[in-house]
Amino acid sequence: MIDKKDFAQKLADLRNKCGLSQSKLADMLYISGQAVSKWENASSLPDIELLWPLSQILGVSVDYLLGNGHNGYGFANHSETVKESATAYDISDENISLLSAMSDSLPREYLYKAAKYIEKDLFEYKISLELTSNIDNIKNDYKREVDLRALEKDGLAPFAKLLSNLTLQAINSGYNPVQEIIGLMKCPDCEKDFEYFKTSADEYISCGEHRFEIKDGVIDFRTFEMPGFTWSSWIRRYEDYKNGFGAGIANEEKTIKSIDNLHEIDKRIVCELQKEKPPVILDIGSGVAYGLRKFMKFIDWECTVILTDLSHRILKYDKRYIDEHSANPKIKLLYLACDVRNLPFKDETMPCILSYGGYGCVDYKFKEAFIEGLRVLKTGKKLITDMAVISDRQNENVQKWLKLIQNDIGHDYDMADLYYRSIFDVKEWHGLIKEFGFKDFELIKVPRYDGIENELPVPDADKFPYHDEITRWMCLAFIAAVK
Repeated sequence: MIDKKDFAQKLADLRNKCGLSQSKLADMLYISGQAVSKWENASSLPDIELLWPLSQILGVSVDYLLGNGHNGYGFANHSETVKESATAYDISDENISLLSAMSDSLPREYLYKAAKYIEKDLFEYKISLELTSNIDNIKNDYKREVDLRALEKDGLAPFAKLLSNLTLQAINSGYNPVQEIIGLMKCPDCEKDFEYFKTSADEYISCGEHRFEIKDGVIDFRTFEMPGFTWSSWIRRYEDYKNGFGAGIANEEKTIKSIDNLHEIDKRIVCELQKEKPPVILDIGSGVAYGLRKFMKFIDWECTVILTDLSHRILKYDKRYIDEHSANPKIKLLYLACDVRNLPFKDETMPCILSYGGYGCVDYKFKEAFIEGLRVLKTGKKLITDMAVISDRQNENVQKWLKLIQNDIGHDYDMADLYYRSIFDVKEWHGLIKEFGFKDFELIKVPRYDGIENELPVPDADKFPYHDEITRWMCLAFIAAVK
């Protein structure tokens, strides 16, 4: 039995989210506006034959519309139905075909915003081909626009994701997700509440005493990398980032068609996130967003993901690359160049903390970072992370590795002693997690990415071989801890 009041509320919420008036929704369904009004007043329900097109217009499954499952569960896009509903806008047939092609990757709220902007001549889509020749050292550029009318839906399909990303960038160009979570934030210097400001000249947040600029879409808390660990120093330009990390991760992403293609630790992290479906995810030590970019395609619920790193430059490159190549329209991304040992968030505000190598990159300061994460995590919610560990401190192979690190202490590796003291085995990690204050946790040692179950065999050498990657020889563990 369908509850009319529940249906009415759900319909109104979905319609408003899509930016549709009652009359526009009625036009899409070829019915009267009064019928939609009656549904939302809980005085009647749609005829059964209208449920399918209604669900397609709103971008949800019929089951969800009728009160079953979560948003997105069981939904399968039918582009021809979208194409039919788009005729409610005063736009050309080629633009209708273009919107239909994007309907697989662009949420309905953005699809209809794009339709409105096209209708008002604020959006104009073009596809062009360019050729640069350098015959006889004479450079010439040739450019031809592709007639969209000549491209049916199948012809547009290869461009659909790129067009969706461009549409998202255009619609969100003046929007920063910090506006939605500013109430969760506090000044890391004085702990006062923040306000968000944007003028024609600049964009920033301020507590009244301290001001932090938002530059290139990244909130800059004026942090710097730790002495002895300036890993990003060789990524000076966006081209270095794109050709190094960007292209490498993109090639790996192409091989990941489903969760089953993921490494065991990645799979555990994704499954944990899908189980929890947190509305906000705080990603600790995001770096080049390696983990996030692998996980983004599996986030099928609406959420805000907050990327953090000490380096403003790296986060700036993360934002640019994700905007250009990897955008997931269900995710709002916020970038904070901050110290994860002094997070700009109030106590008990985060429904999920995620780290993919981030805590490991904090190295000998990781305990402070864990305790700070616990502070901002809501009670009963989870911290999900990977961690480099050793299987057993008394293991002979492990003892030899530790001896190599000890040999460096006080010699050519000044940080060796601090790093040495940050190495713990599985048993010791159980004690640490309890010490941090988590009430329940799961810690599972998993095979390394190279398939080796435990530590690498120790080399026949007198010096530690991985000065810039202290954990490279260690095991890997998955941790999910509840506050």
